[in-house]
Amino acid sequence: MFTNFIASSKLMDLQLLGRKFTWYKPDGTCKSRLDRIMVNKEWMWKWPDLSLRSLGRTFSDHCPLVLKHVIVEWGHKPFKYFNGWSSHQEFKDFYKNKWAGYDIQEKLKRLKRDLKWWRKTSFGALNSKIEANKEIVEKPDRFDEVFGLEEEEIIERNRN
Repeated sequence: MFTNFIASSKLMDLQLLGRKFTWYKPDGTCKSRLDRIMVNKEWMWKWPDLSLRSLGRTFSDHCPLVLKHVIVEWGHKPFKYFNGWSSHQEFKDFYKNKWAGYDIQEKLKRLKRDLKWWRKTSFGALNSKIEANKEIVEKPDRFDEVFGLEEEEIIERNRN
């Protein structure tokens, strides 16, 4: 029934780049490409440069899908303030010392620069740590897609 609907609607399954599978059974014994994006010919004519990628799974047994049309260059990486910083034991003193004595525009400019430095010294390379942990989770999935995993490797993957 569903297959007939797809055929009669003239839908196409976009090619998935980056991975073969989008779902993994939590115990690692089964994997499948459950998640898909289907488009018709008109859609492809309107957006010919579509690409569909699967990201690594993090909190779910499904891998998120990213549909891109055009790569946009956003310029400089924007400054981000994390609410958790305000609960850090050194933040209040840091903030008071950096905020005093400047007009508002200069205060914000200096505070941004100083917060970047403080974040690096107080929390370390947080993005690098996150990326390293993602790699720990994703590497077995990529290996499993090509070669399959032994029972011990499945157990180890599930520990991570």
